[in-house]
This record gives sequence, structure tokens and C-alpha cells, in this order.
Amino acid sequence: MELQGTHKFDADPKVIWHALFDPKALITCVPGAKRINGSIRDGFTAEVETHFGPMTIAFQGEISVVDMTPFQSVSLKGKSRGLADIMLEKRDGKTLLSYHVSVTVGGRFGRLGEGVVISFAKSMVDTFFAELEQVVVNA
Repeated sequence: MELQGTHKFDADPKVIWHALFDPKALITCVPGAKRINGSIRDGFTAEVETHFGPMTIAFQGEISVVDMTPFQSVSLKGKSRGLADIMLEKRDGKTLLSYHVSVTVGGRFGRLGEGVVISFAKSMVDTFFAELEQVVVNA
């Protein structure tokens, strides 16, 4: 599954960058996050459990940084199933965050079909950005 998009923040790229890699901030932003530990240097471990209708979707995994230009871009790799590229660009006093995610979705959830999975993932991303906005405003 491929997912990409952008989000504009009323904050400096450094503020966004720090929020993206702060486990205390991430736990409030990631829908269904039960645990997020780690650092940008050592990588992260996460446990997420959310629901889609009657289905429980659980994820436990490790995420590592494979390439990084601080405050501008980062490439992340999930231990077994995904890659993500995030870019931050300062524009007119705001920060434009662009992302591209490639992930393999399996199990019962994956069998629902790519359209359903992408729709659910976009909803999760929208929730993540709404929560991240609040973290940034209160930073």
C-alpha cells in the first residue's frame, strides 16, 4: 500500500521535527498508541491497537532511522513491513510536511482490500496531524 500527502503547520521546522521524534508527544498523536519508546538515534519501539468496525488492529514493531538530514528530511524503516519518507520545508513562515509511506498490510485487515485500507489509513493520518497540531501549538 502506498500513501502520500502533505500537511501545513504554523510552526518552524525545528518545532515539528522535535515533536515527530518525541515519544511523549507521539503517544498522544498516534491513534491507539499504547506504548512508544526510543529515540531518533536508537530507533523506536511501538505498540498500537485500534479498531476498524468490529475488528481490532494491533501492531507491535520496531522503527529505525535509515537516512536523515536534521530538520529537513528523514527516512524510516519498519522492521518487517514498511518504509516512510518525511520532508519538512519552510514556506512563508510555515512548515510544509510531505510524506510518502509504503507498507505491506496483511491478515484479516489486509484482505478487506486496498481501497478500504487506504481510506482507514488516511483517517488515521488525519487524526495524527490534528493531534500533532495541538502538540505544536502547546510547545
